Amino acid sequence: VRHAVDAGWTFVSEAEALGRRGGEGGLFFHDELRAALLRLNPGVITAENVADHLLALTGNDRPATGHVYTLRAEFEGQKLAPAFERLLAGWKAQGYELLSLRDYCDGLELEQLPHHEVVFGEVPGRSGRLALQGPAFLATDAPPPDYRWTRDRAVIAQHVQPPMAAGAG
Repeated sequence: VRHAVDAGWTFVSEAEALGRRGGEGGLFFHDELRAALLRLNPGVITAENVADHLLALTGNDRPATGHVYTLRAEFEGQKLAPAFERLLAGWKAQGYELLSLRDYCDGLELEQLPHHEVVFGEVPGRSGRLALQGPAFLATDAPPPDYRWTRDRAVIAQHVQPPMAAGAG
């Protein structure tokens, strides 16, 4: 022990070590390990800096169509709630109008939008399969879809020609 102390290490009692490891099953001093990893990897995004990171991305990039932020209640509503509050305040300070996707869609001329299939696939940096924009499915000369709103989502009824009666034609 004296050699470790002479090398600059700090003596920690057994009780303190148990607490720093998070109990009997813990192998590491979690706070020290996290601090060392962040020090060695300065670009890592954490709960403490995620809002600043996103605000830096949206501060200079202002597309006319805006940005869509996907809210996941198990993270932003709980684990990352303080970061989410900072993010909302930061977006307001940047001049963004914050609204639901439904309210955003209410202001669009839906018949003017391109029509694409929804496909499932993977996105680098995200786990699991996600809904993605697929290939176009309506020709530009086709009649526009009929959009009817339900309480929570748009229902798209595609216009199709009725089948020809047998013997007609």
